[in-house]
Amino acid sequence: TRSCPSAASSVMKRQIQNLRSLRLPLTPRGKTGNSSGAPERPEALRKNQEKSAKELKQIIESGEIPLVVLGAINFSFRAIAQIKEVIDQNKRISDYEIAKICGLQPFVVIKNRNIAQSFSWEDLASVYKKMVFVDERIKSGKIEGMEGLKELVLGI
Repeated sequence: TRSCPSAASSVMKRQIQNLRSLRLPLTPRGKTGNSSGAPERPEALRKNQEKSAKELKQIIESGEIPLVVLGAINFSFRAIAQIKEVIDQNKRISDYEIAKICGLQPFVVIKNRNIAQSFSWEDLASVYKKMVFVDERIKSGKIEGMEGLKELVLGI
């Protein structure tokens, strides 16, 4: 049985290990079905930070827990990294084969394939570093959850 390869760079591998050690949810969950209400598409975080910050504020004001939202964002970027790794090895692979290899639902791959190709490994490593930094600051009480999420969104 094939499994989704680990990230290409050692930096990315370390960041993924750090995130796993934080015991964030492996899949998003919450009130709205397939996610906790985190922005539907990670590219929304990248393309329009101000809109994303407002969207995050609405999510938090609706009662979502900041760490759950952070977990959903983490899930999205983890899926992007997995998809990118498989595509880097075989650009002609089908979305359904990627989903099978990575253990993702096909709609996740379909939705994120182009996004995965648009990120460099350096960009993804930077996002993971920021997620770990924000997560640690929220959990240690150095920053409120909403402020941490805003910091993350504006840092992407």
